[in-house]
Amino acid sequence: MGTLLKLNQVSIDFNTRQGPLRAVHHINLEIGTGEIVCLVGESGSGKTITSLSIMRLTDYEGAVISSGELMFDGHNLASLSQKEMQELRGKRIGMIFQNPMNALDPLFTIESQLVDSILTHRRVTKPEARKLALELLQKVGITEPEMRLKQYPFELSGGMLQRVMIAIALSCDPELLIADEPTTALDVTIQMQILQLIRELKDTLGMSVLLITHDFGVAIEMADRIAVMYAGAIVEQGPARKLITAPEHPYTQGLIRSVQSYHSHSEGLYTIPGSIPPLQELPTGCRFHPRCAFASERCRQEEPVLALTREQHQVACWNTAEAGQAFAEYATHKETAAPINNLAALPAEDDLLVDIQQVTKTFPLRGSLFRRSKKAVHAVDNVSLRIYRRETLGLVGESGCGKTTLGRLLVQLEKPTAGTITFDGQDVSSLSDREWKELRRRMQVVFQDPAGSMNERWRISEVIAEPLHVHIDLNEQDRMARVKETMKLVGLNPDWHTKYPHELSGGQLQRVCIARAIILKPSFILLDEAVSALDISIQSQIVNLLKDLQRELGLTYLFITHGLDVVRYISDRIGVMYLGKLMELAPAEELFTRPAHHYTRALLDANPSMDPDHHAQSSISDIELPSPIHLPTGCRFHTRCPAATERCRTEQPELREIRDRHWAACHHPL
Repeated sequence: MGTLLKLNQVSIDFNTRQGPLRAVHHINLEIGTGEIVCLVGESGSGKTITSLSIMRLTDYEGAVISSGELMFDGHNLASLSQKEMQELRGKRIGMIFQNPMNALDPLFTIESQLVDSILTHRRVTKPEARKLALELLQKVGITEPEMRLKQYPFELSGGMLQRVMIAIALSCDPELLIADEPTTALDVTIQMQILQLIRELKDTLGMSVLLITHDFGVAIEMADRIAVMYAGAIVEQGPARKLITAPEHPYTQGLIRSVQSYHSHSEGLYTIPGSIPPLQELPTGCRFHPRCAFASERCRQEEPVLALTREQHQVACWNTAEAGQAFAEYATHKETAAPINNLAALPAEDDLLVDIQQVTKTFPLRGSLFRRSKKAVHAVDNVSLRIYRRETLGLVGESGCGKTTLGRLLVQLEKPTAGTITFDGQDVSSLSDREWKELRRRMQVVFQDPAGSMNERWRISEVIAEPLHVHIDLNEQDRMARVKETMKLVGLNPDWHTKYPHELSGGQLQRVCIARAIILKPSFILLDEAVSALDISIQSQIVNLLKDLQRELGLTYLFITHGLDVVRYISDRIGVMYLGKLMELAPAEELFTRPAHHYTRALLDANPSMDPDHHAQSSISDIELPSPIHLPTGCRFHTRCPAATERCRTEQPELREIRDRHWAACHHPL
């Protein structure tokens, strides 16, 4: 296997008013022909800027390649002009960006953007380009390609948009495909399909792939080799299996332990203390030493270089022997530890806090100016659910299943079309404005995007204190005292109350949102994808915080997510939704070890694992969900279910208790 791409001592600097600011420092990385290399690390580690430098897109980001070589098939990309790079981009090097909605132009159809990409790099006529576009959409698994070509990006689902991005990236049969977090925001089923597609295309076309991710499950699923980045430098790299099972750098070990602790019997998740330092505040010596349990005086003074420690395995660490021994002891203990058991005690009826009965929500579609549409989106359909005090109820399912709508109905951000919702015995739909304002104090929400849910022009103290202005009449001194007390409770430095949101990291911003939610001392919090966008180490910190707050304050959570590992760890019970219906409900560990519904089984099968011998797979026969406007008859899952029968196609199954506290809506449960 020859070397297709080689980064040799590459450094990348951003031009600032204070002078050059180094983002990537003397990295060495090779990708062989037909090889998949994964670049992993926390946000801010330099993964994306490294990938952009290969495409020379850093030139448009205010950054320059200040030293080193980027050798691609004998060409030094660092010395080529932008005109010469345009000949390589798309034609020989393709790229899949993290957010397809940002990468695709919303004003142009899929056909326009895909055909233009082909015409730019291939000498073909427009009809020939259109034919190739259709073939590409079929190759990446998009159904009804003729119709999809005529659609705009906003008319396609997230999974379809990512497939369109892959089709554009593959339109000229590139030799190297760079995929930057291509599955981060996708459900596990769509994620598995995208990863499988990349792997199949790599095998059939002989492509090399640089896959950037912060998910070690994805890395072990895909990679031949893994490189770990921290604060702009590669700290460890080697064959995927060996790196996962016997990591030598303390940072790599910390990331792996953070993932594996979700399946531990431990009370708290393992976390790496602290966070990646800002570029302008990098420590001397080893960049990781402020967060490292094995740091010595040499680590504080002298920067380690990437050195070969065993066959094809390189590590930049002065204390690999001590770190390796500690990880081996941890791995031995993990193998002999008892499995996690979060089977909660049966709650008493007087502990009932939320009672959702036969709730339905439809969103009518707009018609034309002269004609009203009779069609509607069936977001939630006849769902009944109970949540008890101090319980965490997890809610999972693919995008569009109705889980977020159900949460919004519960806190009255949406009004139900039918059914009743009671909170602590009160029917929330029949309350007066004064009664509802009082109840609102006890029901709070933490959203997925912390930066998007706060005013960026407000100081942190103003963001956290906002609910106090609405609900409690306090003087400025008492209000600030409450803010600082709450900041301390969620692990924020009270002295940061004068900072603005852009001065904090993603994990710190999510702590601000949690502080805002608990400052009124509520009894219930809706957590809507509250940790989905966070790195695994930061995610572990926030999950630990949520569990600590629940114990201290007696909180009840509705935890909505598409992350299966985190919902298994944090939840007492889990509900599974599909196309507006509740398909299964069971205690968390029972659901994962003995799923009864074929849809639940499919979700679990598609979830990436840290086990090198386990590969995600799909038992779902069709990739995309049916339209919520034109719902299937009978069981809504029957169009994708491998066990569907004629009864499933004609008769809708009722949710029934098939085992103790285990409910499923299936004619043929597992």
